[in-house]
Amino acid sequence: MAMVLGYTSRAAACHFEAALSAWETAAAAVLQREGILSQLVQLKAAMQQARQQQQQDPAEQQATVQLLLLGLDVQQVHQLLWSFLAATEQVQVAAGLLLEATGQALMVGQEPYPPAGAVRSAAQLQPILDEAWQLLGEMPSSVRL
Repeated sequence: MAMVLGYTSRAAACHFEAALSAWETAAAAVLQREGILSQLVQLKAAMQQARQQQQQDPAEQQATVQLLLLGLDVQQVHQLLWSFLAATEQVQVAAGLLLEATGQALMVGQEPYPPAGAVRSAAQLQPILDEAWQLLGEMPSSVRL
């Protein structure tokens, strides 16, 4: 409500549509990134479980790993990681548009979004892809994000 009240004056009212569009764009970008992040969290948990099962019973390796990796092959893991990077970039662009349109930074609580220390680069995601290659043994690890 406070946001809307800021646009009640005649001078500010002409900026309301641009501000609303910027907020909608930012919200969509955040939702997309958070959805992919949720999938990455599930993937990391599945990979950890696969590693533990491999150590317990190496003979059952391939079938179990396939199930544990949520039905993803290495190419799909690669695509998921790239999707996350693209979604992160979209959030950065949307945050810039929001700042330009409203003068407000994209925040969650008192922290900027994405938070400091959040994954933002291919180098930070490469270990996930490398581990998927090791578990599934489908692609050479020379392919990089």
